[in-house]
Amino acid sequence: MSKRRRNIGSFLFIIVLCLFFVTKLYRDVLGGTDFQGGIWNICQLLFVVAGYLTFFTQYPIKQNNKAISVINLFITFSFYIFGLSLITNQSWTVYDVFSLLLVPYGSLVLIISYCYGRKNLIDDNKLLSLLIITFFVLAILFHRGMAMSRNLIFEDVSLVASVYYILCIVPIVLAIIPGKWKLLPFLVLALVLLVSGKRAGMIAFVLSVLVYWNGGNSKEKKWINFIFLCIIVLVVVYALPYIDSMYELKTIDRINSLEKDGGSGRNVRWLACINAIANSNFVELVFGHGMGAAWRDFEGEIHNDFLSVFYEYGIFAFILYVVFYVKLFWIWLKMRREKYRHEKEFLMTWIYSMTLAMFSFFIIEPTYITASMFCFGMFMADWMQSKNTVQC
Repeated sequence: MSKRRRNIGSFLFIIVLCLFFVTKLYRDVLGGTDFQGGIWNICQLLFVVAGYLTFFTQYPIKQNNKAISVINLFITFSFYIFGLSLITNQSWTVYDVFSLLLVPYGSLVLIISYCYGRKNLIDDNKLLSLLIITFFVLAILFHRGMAMSRNLIFEDVSLVASVYYILCIVPIVLAIIPGKWKLLPFLVLALVLLVSGKRAGMIAFVLSVLVYWNGGNSKEKKWINFIFLCIIVLVVVYALPYIDSMYELKTIDRINSLEKDGGSGRNVRWLACINAIANSNFVELVFGHGMGAAWRDFEGEIHNDFLSVFYEYGIFAFILYVVFYVKLFWIWLKMRREKYRHEKEFLMTWIYSMTLAMFSFFIIEPTYITASMFCFGMFMADWMQSKNTVQC
């Protein structure tokens, strides 16, 4: 591939990625028309098509390195559940076919991102600056949408949950934003999470703050990180009561009620799903109940990817999914041991992905996974390049 064609492809990939986030959030937050929704769906299809093209033309599937190993595992998982979905599918409407095409969506985005990252190192890639702009645009859109929703009688679920797009894009923003501005994304993220009232997001944020601002290579660095950590804590502590009152979120009450409401009824759904799995026959345990069965049988999302995968696709898919996260964590340990410069951002991506997989939906819906798979792919490619084990 010529350098010019590669540059055009890289440019289009980042543009479509930014367009994906903005159009999705615009529609969810400000009640956009079907036009925005259509653009978002087109972006998804572009990622699917580009993913297959990249896989067959650029992806080094036989290369022996740790990154390729974990990506291949996720590809195996994705196309295993894709095959099961094809076999068990009983409806062929346009919506059903579109949903089937998006089953391996996460792995295809991961493939594109890894191959893009092999030729575009994070620290030398000015094009990624567009993601910084996109991050702040998303934060503004979200705040605007929440301000407009104060007069609504009911809670707009899509509006509130859209904060996870902002959450998942933060790691790559931190990797490319200049050092003196790294505190700003944390402060913006803290404020939008407080406005959203999403408890899972707050848990992930607290963990990531502790990870990112903990320690340093020198006493001076440790003190600077400690000061930054104190600033973030003070902003959150003083802003929470004001934001909670302004938007009538009752965030503090919701946090205190976790033990009573079981995470907005999640414990009830989880127990129902576990009981259903325990009462499944042998075939259902091995191959699952089919794509979309969790939504159908429990009248909504279970809000736990691990249970959803087990129920819909069986024990083998469940094992592959668990091992995928274990191997990602193992890769982070390798990164940390080798002092890879973006190892903390990689761990943040893992924390955010695991949190959403445990308390929301991640792999099941082609939404927030776009940002996380982009981050995983970019960081792993950049890491392998820094080790001089990938030949471009």
